[in-house]
Amino acid sequence: SRWNSNSVDERIAAIEAARAIPDEENAAIIYNQLLENYDESSLSPDFMDEDLDNLTSREPWLSKDYPELAEWLKEQQDTISTLLQASKKEKCRFPIITDLQQMPARIDRFSAMRRWAFLLVRAANNDVAEDQIDAAIQKYCCLIQMANHVCQQPVMVDYLVGIAIEALALSRMKTFILEGDATEAHLKAIEAIPLQTKNNWTEISSKILEFETLYERKNLGLFDRLKFAWQGIRVEDSFEQIHEIYLRLLTDRRGNR
Repeated sequence: SRWNSNSVDERIAAIEAARAIPDEENAAIIYNQLLENYDESSLSPDFMDEDLDNLTSREPWLSKDYPELAEWLKEQQDTISTLLQASKKEKCRFPIITDLQQMPARIDRFSAMRRWAFLLVRAANNDVAEDQIDAAIQKYCCLIQMANHVCQQPVMVDYLVGIAIEALALSRMKTFILEGDATEAHLKAIEAIPLQTKNNWTEISSKILEFETLYERKNLGLFDRLKFAWQGIRVEDSFEQIHEIYLRLLTDRRGNR
């Protein structure tokens, strides 16, 4: 059959070859360097309880009110600088993982990126409170680009993680625009942050659907595929839900314009 394991592997290899870019253009190289030194406990300090976590990730906070957190934030400056460096690159290509045994590495990456996103949000909230608005906008921009980087992978779960990061950034930007002390220059700087406001779902979904179909054929046996078909479980159904999320995000993007 044209869907034997060799042809699936060949098609996945062709997708990877078409996506390939030089290392110096690839933000994934920088993220992977950060992942090599990633220590989950350093981004989850002992003193961070649920109340402090919620408050400082949702609204501006002053260093003098939370000195321990401010000190911890200083220790994270190298990570923040590296994330800002990654955001200067337009393209990002993580290797496509199709081997189930490599899945834990991908889950670790998602976990790290989620924590980095909240680190940037917390730092931006501190910048806003300390009247370092340009620094806050730089971090909003970094978050948007991190989301864009993750969404460049033709994989459904990557796309969902990217959408979640972007939604976080957009909500914080919206709060700042509505409640912060933004000047005309600040609003123009936010407006200059590149956001894709055109509906390009057809292009996005076709790439993801192709990969997810190949992934399913590589990793699910014929019996499982028949069972899912019998139960009416289809990749396309998940796409309908993601399409709705995408349309909501598009509305949020346009609302920040």
